[in-house]
Amino acid sequence: MQVYVFRGIIFSLSCLYLIGCGGIAPASDSGSAVVAEDAYCGTAYPTTNTITLTGTAQYMYRPMNCGASTCTTLSASAVARGIPHAEVIVRDSAGVIVQCGTTNASGAISLPITKTVGNFSVTVNSRADHSLLKASVLNDITSNSPYALTTSFSVAANTNSVSVGTFTASATGPEVKGAAFHILYNIWTANEFIRTSISNPAFVTDKVTAYWKAGFNPGSYVGTSSPLSFYIKGSRQLYILGGSNGNFTTADFDHFDDSVILHEFAHFLEDVYSVSDSQGGSHNGNFIIDPRLAWSEGFANYFQGAVVRQLGGTNDSTRGRFYIDIVDGTSPGILFNLGADGQNTFYDEVFYDGEGTFREVSIARTLWKATAPNGATSVPTAGEVPFSAVWTAFTSTTNGIKSATEYFRNSGLFNGFLNSIITVSHNARLTAWTAIVANEKQNIDTRDYADPVTPVTVGACTPEFPKVLAPFPEDLYGSSLKSDLLASNDFYIFSYSGGGTSISINYANNGVAPTALSSGGSRIDLDLYLYRQGYVYQEDELESIGQTTGGVVAKSDRVNQVSETGTETISLSGVSAGVYLINVKANTFNKLSSQITPGQATYTLKYTQGATTWDLCPEN
Repeated sequence: MQVYVFRGIIFSLSCLYLIGCGGIAPASDSGSAVVAEDAYCGTAYPTTNTITLTGTAQYMYRPMNCGASTCTTLSASAVARGIPHAEVIVRDSAGVIVQCGTTNASGAISLPITKTVGNFSVTVNSRADHSLLKASVLNDITSNSPYALTTSFSVAANTNSVSVGTFTASATGPEVKGAAFHILYNIWTANEFIRTSISNPAFVTDKVTAYWKAGFNPGSYVGTSSPLSFYIKGSRQLYILGGSNGNFTTADFDHFDDSVILHEFAHFLEDVYSVSDSQGGSHNGNFIIDPRLAWSEGFANYFQGAVVRQLGGTNDSTRGRFYIDIVDGTSPGILFNLGADGQNTFYDEVFYDGEGTFREVSIARTLWKATAPNGATSVPTAGEVPFSAVWTAFTSTTNGIKSATEYFRNSGLFNGFLNSIITVSHNARLTAWTAIVANEKQNIDTRDYADPVTPVTVGACTPEFPKVLAPFPEDLYGSSLKSDLLASNDFYIFSYSGGGTSISINYANNGVAPTALSSGGSRIDLDLYLYRQGYVYQEDELESIGQTTGGVVAKSDRVNQVSETGTETISLSGVSAGVYLINVKANTFNKLSSQITPGQATYTLKYTQGATTWDLCPEN
């Protein structure tokens, strides 16, 4: 995202995906000198007169209380879990490193050390850098230090082996070190989930860094006091909310919220292994939003549930059906069911064809139900599509959305790739998949957003041409009025080779040209915009007070309705060749339903080069 995603007013997804622009600086320190993270201790030291050091490193965390059908609260009682595959360092009394290694999947340590009489310490750090996990959980962006769990031991002349027993990172203050190891654990489980699901035991994600500190809100890094967890695009850095103003018990925190941690990690996956065209924006999980943002957030909402469901712990099959964010230290402030019927649910319920493309929770439900096992959903039936198919559509440069020839990525584009994979490789699941897409009011192509248009001879475009737009009044989102991006806008990809004169629309209101309508009468006023990639949708409310958003190449939007002629034209003079997005947009700003009662506008989209004009014909 190229603007910051702030908390919504209905409920807040702390699943934020940020990069530094939009008037807010990227994450930075307060002016202190930045210290680089210490080198990882990844090479075993040779030993002589060898003895074996054993022990178990574990951490405490607070699990969700879940039953057979739902989850209720974050448990007040912490439980223990071994720290998997983390860095282990053994030092002598002078602090000199004498051995390096890692814990195993259960947190057990077994390392050879040279038998030397003296006092030693063994430390497990909140990081790993090996074939199973490459991640660091660090305290802040200035000191870049991992969290260390340390215990001491001694070697005597008659020592043949040493056991340090079990040593534990706490889930309580003052440092809550268990939370750092819980974040690391989530990143490891995501890696395990992917390599198991795609049947590639050698897969491990690139290095990712998570910043977290007890009682600290990383929103301060980006200039806001709002409690935030987020990912900075291009940085390979997650920022996890640890509370605020020193409060990590009753203030909002995310360090035990698996949903939030895995959601942010999914944004890292999208950044590194796929492509995101999202430019950010406000989202609350229950509103029509930009399809690029909806896709990015929807995939991340889905991924966390898919991972949690496979963890294998108590009630994970229940917990994995939900996105859960604890906001007061105990109770879920966000709790939505990824297996819900899209046409009968509270969050992001869908009504109209194509609406799911613009709703992040609908997208999450679509993917979750598609890959859910038999019996996990009832309406519609679970798709049982393997995650490997989703991963291919997500990452492939040939039959997925990472292809360099794709632009303005959204769920319709993704669904098309996934549909092709299912058809070829998992055809027995095609009927269930098709029913899920229909239930969520989505499509398997780009008809709802970013549909390619091609110049054709005037009158030769079929089947639906002229196009029809039946706008809805604007809706209140927070304190702002928002255009209905589905009903009041049509978006088309235009691959422009250069040398053109203009793009235009000719339109009528239920067959009546706007010039024939009385000056005070109701009418649908269509405008025309041309966006470059990376654009931010221009709301009429902001435009009416002179504010603009990035990415508008050209526009034709008469403010005075009396001057409407039924034609809008934008000049291509000075516009270089490239791939652009055309927006045919109904101006619904400050208009009641009665003021757009002609019901629908019909329009033709045209492209002119010199003396020749073509119809721009949509692909779908």
